[in-house]
Amino acid sequence: MKEFRLLPFSDNELVKAIDLKVGIDWSLNESKLIIQFVIIGPIDRLKIPPVSDTPQRRVGLWEMTCFECFVGSLGQENYWEINLSPSGDWNVFRLDGYREGLREEPMIKTLLFGVERRVDRMIVDVTFDIQKLGLCRDTIELSATSVMEEVTGDISYWAVDHTGTTADFHLRKSFVISGLG
Repeated sequence: MKEFRLLPFSDNELVKAIDLKVGIDWSLNESKLIIQFVIIGPIDRLKIPPVSDTPQRRVGLWEMTCFECFVGSLGQENYWEINLSPSGDWNVFRLDGYREGLREEPMIKTLLFGVERRVDRMIVDVTFDIQKLGLCRDTIELSATSVMEEVTGDISYWAVDHTGTTADFHLRKSFVISGLG
């Protein structure tokens, strides 16, 4: 599993105390992308939604603590946004281009993923079949991101790379993870 550190767009006391990483790998048949987010630090200072008894597809998960992955194919404008909430709720959106044509991806009916919470860490992992989106390992490019809401209401934005003047996860030049051979 290749590991990448996510960086906050701006600093504050809590942000400096958190270490957020993402590991990315492939299943043996190379059609499934394995993504694991690990956050270490004072997670009790984060506003984390409670685990849902009936996790479901939801819109607006990015407005609170969540983990995201933006996935596209080299040379193509369209891309997908995968949202994972610590509650177990999720969504996968398809976009035609930069913030254009946002709609739920109909090829993904369910998305099961794991959430493990301990005193000083939280682990969120998902295995995602990229063939359902018409993607393949050789041409995939992606960005792993996170939104962290503090109990104070402050929100921080985390990414492998911030390429804009604002925290904008949709900027295609921030899809810096590719190949993973």
